[in-house]
Amino acid sequence: MLGTSLVGTPPPPLLNARWAKRWLDRQPDLFQAERKPLAAERKNAHDSKVLQTRLNEFNEMMVTYGTSVRPTTPPTIVDDSAV
Repeated sequence: MLGTSLVGTPPPPLLNARWAKRWLDRQPDLFQAERKPLAAERKNAHDSKVLQTRLNEFNEMMVTYGTSVRPTTPPTIVDDSAV
């Protein structure tokens, strides 16, 4: 029965280069976020020379104000259930 109803029908269209775009256009819940250019300050933050300069400024401020950064130790967990 199924074989006889398919006789004479054209084959389904093949996938081409535009298929993915057309499919995405039909899916309103899917979208691609637009890329925005990095602001100059953020772009400079990726430069190692700028990072080193900022670190040196930070260290100078630490010395100026007499503060230090010490690694913190993790808190001790006391298990009261064993008592």
